[in-house]
Amino acid sequence: MNYTISYAKDLNKENFTDYLSSVFNHLPKTDYNKILEATFGSTILAIAVSWSNPFHPYAEYLRIYIDPLVTDPEECFIQLLKKLERSVASGPDRFVYTLMSDQTDTIKILESLDYKLIRKTFEPTLTLEHCLDQFPVSPYEDVLSYKEVFANKQLKRELLGLLKRNYEATHVVNPVVDMTLQEWADLLIGEKPDFDLSLVALTAGTITAYVTVFRSQSVAEVAWLGTNRENDTTFFILKRLFKTQLRLFARNQLTTIETEIDTTDPFARSLFSIEVNKASPHLLAYSKLI
Repeated sequence: MNYTISYAKDLNKENFTDYLSSVFNHLPKTDYNKILEATFGSTILAIAVSWSNPFHPYAEYLRIYIDPLVTDPEECFIQLLKKLERSVASGPDRFVYTLMSDQTDTIKILESLDYKLIRKTFEPTLTLEHCLDQFPVSPYEDVLSYKEVFANKQLKRELLGLLKRNYEATHVVNPVVDMTLQEWADLLIGEKPDFDLSLVALTAGTITAYVTVFRSQSVAEVAWLGTNRENDTTFFILKRLFKTQLRLFARNQLTTIETEIDTTDPFARSLFSIEVNKASPHLLAYSKLI
């Protein structure tokens, strides 16, 4: 079927309201680079969007939604995707398309069009009790909170340097914008982590490991974490540091732990390796160089 594909001014499409609000509501309208709609007759059957992320400036992000009533979704998807690809402005050097692992038909289409899998992301939700059972190590004793680290100029610079180095290293497949340590400090503060629950482990006065925590009521989200080196010794310290945090969670009535485990992140994989259930649906990121 030949669809009429045209540029749209906005995402106010009645038959896509629920889907679009759940997928795109985190994007201000000014961040959309292109919005396409595929129509047959007067009916809108599909929407395609591209957008930018200033934190990952080399990528153009793509997303397509097709009405379940479309009889040839593969052809519709390909027409929209190719139109999006042709409309990219100068600057990005790659396309990135994220989707769930159970979207097998779309995955086959992407792979047939030379998109390569660059990352898998697992997002388990764990109980505090479960984590305490799964980490049978002794707590790490020589720790400081982020609040204490930020009060020490040298340790603050050390922590920010590790955050910057490790984040960049785990995102080579979709590079990060180059920022100064002060910009990283502003970014960290702007994300509003809990500076009392976020901890670093010290070895001879040097930061060996760190774990960043975001709190929401009874939930602790464990996010940016890492070590100063990638070896069994530092990974074991990371586990012990997390055990210290688990006890801190218990004292603060935190009962649920959420985290994100990227296959490109050796630190998260080391800490939460037992939680990666490859059979469960998980997020995939596909990329294609322009």
